[in-house]
Amino acid sequence: MKAGHKCLFFQHVLLSVILLCHGKDVFFNDNKNLILPGSYKVAWMAGVQDFRTLSLLTIPGTHDTMARYGGPEGKCQAWTLNDQLRAGIRFLDLKVFSLFDTLYVMHGVMYQRSTFKEVLDTVKAFVSEFKTEAVLIRVQPEPLEKSTVNNKVRSLIGNDQHVWVTSGMPNMGQVRGKIVFLQESTFTLGIPLVETEGKSKVTNVKDKDNRIIKQLNQANEACGGDNAVMTYTSGTGFGTFGGMFLTPKRVAEKNHFPHRLDSSLTAKQAVSGRMSVSITKGEGVTVFTMTVDPKSSCPPLCQIIKSLCYSPVWCTVSQQLRAAQRMSQSVLGALHIMTGLLHIGLGVILLNGRSGSGWVMDDTLFPVWMGVLFTLFGVMCILSEKFPSLCLVSINVILNMTGVAFALTAIVLYSINMAGVSLWWMCRDDYQLNYDDQIPTMSTEKRGRIMESCIYARHLALMLLRSINGVLIVLSVLELCVAISSVVLGIKDLRSKDKGENKKTGDLEQYQPLLEEITTK
Repeated sequence: MKAGHKCLFFQHVLLSVILLCHGKDVFFNDNKNLILPGSYKVAWMAGVQDFRTLSLLTIPGTHDTMARYGGPEGKCQAWTLNDQLRAGIRFLDLKVFSLFDTLYVMHGVMYQRSTFKEVLDTVKAFVSEFKTEAVLIRVQPEPLEKSTVNNKVRSLIGNDQHVWVTSGMPNMGQVRGKIVFLQESTFTLGIPLVETEGKSKVTNVKDKDNRIIKQLNQANEACGGDNAVMTYTSGTGFGTFGGMFLTPKRVAEKNHFPHRLDSSLTAKQAVSGRMSVSITKGEGVTVFTMTVDPKSSCPPLCQIIKSLCYSPVWCTVSQQLRAAQRMSQSVLGALHIMTGLLHIGLGVILLNGRSGSGWVMDDTLFPVWMGVLFTLFGVMCILSEKFPSLCLVSINVILNMTGVAFALTAIVLYSINMAGVSLWWMCRDDYQLNYDDQIPTMSTEKRGRIMESCIYARHLALMLLRSINGVLIVLSVLELCVAISSVVLGIKDLRSKDKGENKKTGDLEQYQPLLEEITTK
């Protein structure tokens, strides 16, 4: 779901959504007849690149999709389901009620003259005709019918390969021509769905507009690679004192926030010319087809490299990783940065101190560049916690693995440097003769005192230089422990994400024997 890099599910009451209303440029429609212009493209998802995950798209939908009956207080839609799909709606919201062996579509206590099977048949016919499209369905059972509705839906879909029921977030190429279910606490099939804090009760339409903006901000913060995020523009004043006359139709008519769906989808088609990559496999050959964007300022080779390297699944924030992480990586990152800066500072002291550094340190300047690397590892630790995508967490693990090697190398090099520290040139007669013409004329007693002071100063200098090397060795050991800890935590976070996805997939697999039993009867 991508529009301005926001991950949102727009759930519009179709009355407010908008298209072609009696020839006027307004954002409201209550005409039951759908009139599409000749230039309108029903299959707007054809403009979405195959590698885009659903969590990177903005998908328009309808709240209480089938609520076309029930009087002013209950009617939410003017168009039939088929017309909604042709108008561009790709998200359906269905409340179902189980009676005997049938699932009926309801709105409150009002039967909407359709069964759930009839809805599925209509959607299947649509995606069969427009194979580039995918339709997302949210099923809301009655509170006491969760288990019953789940089992009956499984029975209806059977082993249909054109229905997506697993919890993994698919890309567009995987779900073209398919129905995608969305799971919540009351429905266990499909990809996870989270909602923003929306209120359906409306007493003031302007307040509703402001609330929508707040919801969009919440959705932008909550979006990620593992969940679909839904927000509402619909509402009704029924059941409130101040808004008792605000029917769903009135709210939709007065609500000026939604933009024209036609313009939104046209804009989405307009950017479809960006570089895209598709793969076709045949016998003994795999063909990569790449479409270059002629409007891009980048040369074709750069566009190809970018398309091959960029993966939305890897580069989007994962809510499962965010939930698995704590503040550990930030703490470890701070320790990385501290050790790195101390390496640089103390290393500069050794490099500028006479005989404080051996030839290896002088030639390689390893305290400086190792300190820079340790600081970089710390920054990556913090980024991997603040923006926990698969890409950043994996890079953080790899960098810290190299950090382990660098820390071990630093321990060895500083140990060698400490052993080699020697101020042999201090307090020698030939050295003093070269730098002090007064030494030969001094008395033996005075010369002895100077030599004694010199030896004491040399002892202090050696102690200082060896202490600095010792501190750097301790810091390198600390860096080793921090790097190992960061690697272990990163791997645990990645494994916990995989286990979470496998657990959700397993929830469906445990019902496979029941599905097979039902389909054979």
